[in-house]
Amino acid sequence: MTISRKNTFVLILMLVCAIGVSGCAKKKKIVVKPAEEPGAPVDKWDVSMPLEDRVYEVTDDLETIYFGFDRASLKADAKNTLENNAQWLKDNPGEWVRVEGHCDERGTEEYNIALGERRAEGVRKYYVALGVDDSRIMVLSWGEEKPSDPRHSEAAWSKNRKAETLLRVR
Repeated sequence: MTISRKNTFVLILMLVCAIGVSGCAKKKKIVVKPAEEPGAPVDKWDVSMPLEDRVYEVTDDLETIYFGFDRASLKADAKNTLENNAQWLKDNPGEWVRVEGHCDERGTEEYNIALGERRAEGVRKYYVALGVDDSRIMVLSWGEEKPSDPRHSEAAWSKNRKAETLLRVR
């Protein structure tokens, strides 16, 4: 079967049109925020601030708890730690926190995200039961994405099965 010049031209024209149409897709609008003046005060509790602009950090005032393999239940020592953390939060009512759930590398990505969320949510619920205002606590699961120890051993994995309570900076 031979293709005539006319058919070749039509095929090329159709291909060019298809490429042209796909290149005309809407592009995302990029918003560039002006830089803050150095030394300008930051309203760190502004709830209208986009989530990606909020910064949380580990602090010596709030301790990390650890979990057993494939577990989200709180052990007795973890409860003691969380009680101390909750007392600090009640003594500092202007502070907001994010509880981050983490897992070791074993298990699927989807499973570990869900397990990390169960861990973080369990900590949040415990804080609320101890009298911390629920509106001050955000929950996030990293699953296996941010290991404390990247090695592939039980000693490393035990460090990665955790829930951290991070303090909101802004």
